[in-house]
Amino acid sequence: MKPKLRSLATYIRLTSGLSGGLFLAHTALGDTTWTGGNQDWSNPANWSDGVPLDASNNGSTFVNTAVGNFPIYSSGTTQTDWDVFVGNGAGTSGRLDQTAGTLSVGNNNWLFVGASGGNGTYNLSGDANMNAGGVNVGAWGSAGATGVLNMNSSGTINATAGQRGGFVGDASVLVGENGSAGTLNIQKGTVNALVAAQFGVGGAGSVGNLEVSGGAFNITGTLSMGRGGSGTANVTGGSVAGNGELWVGQSSGYQFSQSGGNVSSSSYFVIGRENGSSGVYSLSGGTVNAATGAGFAVLGSFGGSNGTLNVSGGSFNVANNAQLLVGEGGAGTLAVSGTGLVTVNHATEGLRVGAGASGNGTVNLNGGTIQATLVSKGAGAGTFNFNGGTLKAATASATYMQGLTRANVRNGGAIVDSNGVNVTIAQPLLHSDLVGDAAIDGGLTKNGTGSLTLSGTSTYTGATTVNNGSLVVDGSISTSLLTTVNNGATLSGSGAVGSLTVAAGGTVSPGNSPGILSVGNTDLQLGSNLAIELNGATAGSGYDQLNVTGSATLAGMLNLTTTFTPANGALFFILLNDGTDAINGTFSGLANNSVFSSGGQSFQISYFGDSATSSFTGGNDAVLMAIPEPAAALLGSFGVLFLLRRRRSR
Repeated sequence: MKPKLRSLATYIRLTSGLSGGLFLAHTALGDTTWTGGNQDWSNPANWSDGVPLDASNNGSTFVNTAVGNFPIYSSGTTQTDWDVFVGNGAGTSGRLDQTAGTLSVGNNNWLFVGASGGNGTYNLSGDANMNAGGVNVGAWGSAGATGVLNMNSSGTINATAGQRGGFVGDASVLVGENGSAGTLNIQKGTVNALVAAQFGVGGAGSVGNLEVSGGAFNITGTLSMGRGGSGTANVTGGSVAGNGELWVGQSSGYQFSQSGGNVSSSSYFVIGRENGSSGVYSLSGGTVNAATGAGFAVLGSFGGSNGTLNVSGGSFNVANNAQLLVGEGGAGTLAVSGTGLVTVNHATEGLRVGAGASGNGTVNLNGGTIQATLVSKGAGAGTFNFNGGTLKAATASATYMQGLTRANVRNGGAIVDSNGVNVTIAQPLLHSDLVGDAAIDGGLTKNGTGSLTLSGTSTYTGATTVNNGSLVVDGSISTSLLTTVNNGATLSGSGAVGSLTVAAGGTVSPGNSPGILSVGNTDLQLGSNLAIELNGATAGSGYDQLNVTGSATLAGMLNLTTTFTPANGALFFILLNDGTDAINGTFSGLANNSVFSSGGQSFQISYFGDSATSSFTGGNDAVLMAIPEPAAALLGSFGVLFLLRRRRSR
């Protein structure tokens, strides 16, 4: 009877810049190789040295048959003593199908699918389970191997150990390493990488692919993709959950596409991490939850990196305690289009573009929605391009958008939703001079209840539309082609506006209690409102004034609020018209020289006032003159009549 010798292995460390270590295949007396008279794994006759870990085998297991009588593991529980290789050695091919039962690679050893230049395929289906210290798919030995691991079982794959004695790997699962190619395909069931090490995809000179269409993929440590090599990840369903960081493009290029399912990281979510890396994450459906426990979401982390996040559908959510940094130390691009949604709810920072001194960040809002607490720039260069998408406020902010290198309004225009809160954009919204943009850009649309205040000098040229809430112009939008205030919306402020149309149900309310709003050609349509406050005798500081440069057409209502008692005969020039033309029309129900009351005070209106001479007539301004209340005037006349009659009776 031959002695049972435990297999001996020699491991060597390679320091050629690879992320993981390598070790040489060992030669041992206890190894067994599939010889395959039929496909029954449990038949000793199908193995060169007996079924793995039976009475005659305590070494590694090799499967180098891929067609015909390749092995099928269909029942029971097996724990091998050493590694399992499926397709090992140049020119070899191996296939292992497991339809049930549990196959465990013992003593925290590894499963290798495609090794040392060989081609390997491992298919799990039914309710099959597999446990190993680590899993290598196209990732071990000499270059040229190809490995495919298909998880289509309702069971579980567990990688439990990570690096082991003498093996200098830094991951519990490696897919595509050392000049080889690997694919991990998860269709259902659960795959767990259970140690706080990396899950590595796409090592140096290699191609690593990850396909997730169902099931659950759970990583205790860091999911690192693009570790010097290339490849793609494609998530169409199921879930990918990292209890650490997630890197797309660690040190090289990598493409991650998601059209469904859920992807999450509890720590840093980084696209384009190290110098020379280029990561692209494209989200068209499903949900991403980034940095749910700590850290940030980062596009272009270190100097020389490049990270791009494209969101055309689905939802990319940055946790409440995290920021989204676009261009931290490298170059970063956030592009939102279609129905895509990006939410950033950090209380004090939110979305930072050009976050670090060497960072260069760009946000292209081509469609969809970015909902953020605020948008700002760090020490680098940051550009925000409005081109048809919606920027939606998450909380009230007096500094909602400011400090950017440039905020461009392109052909698609800017849409801002104040979302029931009050926000201020100090950042000038500039007409885009980018190649392909028209002379008349897409303008600005203000949606949502609450107020949006523009305090900068903007130069966009397209139309401004106020659909809901209030647009407060304390800066200038005078280059805007036309500002339209629709039903239920309000335009106010003490800045400058171009041509103005106020539709039925809309309101223009000059000033900020009070103030002067300067406008161009003005059309107050039937059913519209001009809201004027009278709190004092001086325009701008005491009462509101609409300063019109251009034509003035009136058909709407005058809503007057009076909080002081003016002197009789005091004049209030509520609409200051330029000197070239008369006012067209009148306020609804207020013909020229009409008398009306507000707050217990009577006024007479003239559309021919002259502010230059402070006269009630002789010009083309709308002016109110304070007059005594009719009742008081009537009592006065009765008193005069009584005195006259008394004198006559004498």
